[in-house]
Amino acid sequence: MLSKWDPSELPIERLKQTIVMVVCQALRDPMTQINGFKVIYDLDGLSYKHWKYFTPHNLFLFYNGIVNCSPARYKEVYIINENILLKLIWRVIKPVMSEKIKSRIRFLSNPEELLDYFPRCIMSSEYGGDILEADIKDWIKRANKEQQKFTLRGQPNYY
Repeated sequence: MLSKWDPSELPIERLKQTIVMVVCQALRDPMTQINGFKVIYDLDGLSYKHWKYFTPHNLFLFYNGIVNCSPARYKEVYIINENILLKLIWRVIKPVMSEKIKSRIRFLSNPEELLDYFPRCIMSSEYGGDILEADIKDWIKRANKEQQKFTLRGQPNYY
């Protein structure tokens, strides 16, 4: 849920680094390598403090990084709780997106519709699933532990 992001506590540059870390960590899983990603963007509660970072530069960086620079396979993207600002941004970025990517983006009118696309056992409890927030916190701890061994600077040179 993007509304939980507080830009005054976690600057946009650190958020970008965190997203890269999460994607890289997820790509280490063989099942992710085979099946790819299905991403959910929940835009509920976004305010001006968030939307001001949706600049053309950041949108291009995010899109280009995901589509052209990451070896990840993005199967589907679900956007829930959209608002008028997203509709405006969508009109701007849609013409530059490939048909393949555009066909994989779905706008859902309410979060309960996610259960039509995902099994309840892998969904967060806030969307009607079985996973508790504590489970997500444990995953973040494991990801951070792995990140200490494999930083963005690469593995240590032992030669």
